[in-house]
Amino acid sequence: LGGYWRGQAFQGFVYDSKNNHLYTSHRGDNNASAPGGCHANSEPTYLCRYTIDENGIPNQESYSYPLDIGHAQDLSIEYDDGNNYFGDVYLWTSNKSGKGATRIRYEGNFTSGLPDDFDNLLPQGYSSSTPTVSTNGRYLVIRGLDGNTNTIFVYLLDDVKKGLKDHVYSFNIHPDQDNSSSMKFQGILCDNDIIYCLTGDYKKSTDNPKLLYAYSLNGETLFKRLVETGKSWSHPIMYEPEGMAIYNPTPNIKALLIGICTF
Repeated sequence: LGGYWRGQAFQGFVYDSKNNHLYTSHRGDNNASAPGGCHANSEPTYLCRYTIDENGIPNQESYSYPLDIGHAQDLSIEYDDGNNYFGDVYLWTSNKSGKGATRIRYEGNFTSGLPDDFDNLLPQGYSSSTPTVSTNGRYLVIRGLDGNTNTIFVYLLDDVKKGLKDHVYSFNIHPDQDNSSSMKFQGILCDNDIIYCLTGDYKKSTDNPKLLYAYSLNGETLFKRLVETGKSWSHPIMYEPEGMAIYNPTPNIKALLIGICTF
């Protein structure tokens, strides 16, 4: 994946079930010579869009030029049907300060370098924001980091778009998923009112597990799972989870997808 931006670090993905599109986000070094190049010393984000053929193979349809929004962590989708007859698709990811979220109207090469920046959503002391929009479009869920503790904050999406910054739920995820040298936060997804958190590092060793835990909106742990998806075919050393998405092409098919980075 990555298409035109192949070689830039994969950070997240989301499946657009209404339009049969796959979007991916990538982090790269600044290329000031590229159209829409970011400012010096910034960390650009690249977006790609793919169509999915009848065999389930993604084919790149378009891509954005670099967006100056920092280290984009994860990717989710919002359907906004109020602006025009056909409705708009917006992508959400983290923002440049690491304390909020970015809302992007994807338009291929014409994607704005100045998308909506909802900054300072996280309370004082938290950073490394990792946001996701719930599949029912009701919530914006953001992971914040304070020391080694990952905390989840749940906001009403409509309130955030109105400029409000008060969360309605918050909780610390299970201590098994706290940050450490071998446990990093790698993805968040909210399917209706169930929040999934993905953690692990890049090493394939059995001493470095990849964990998928599910939580209710108020923090009750619903299930725990050791992730080994893709481990058998990954590189002998590198096996890193990156992002999650719901694949729901028809009412009868629904799956939780986990991104895996390897050589």
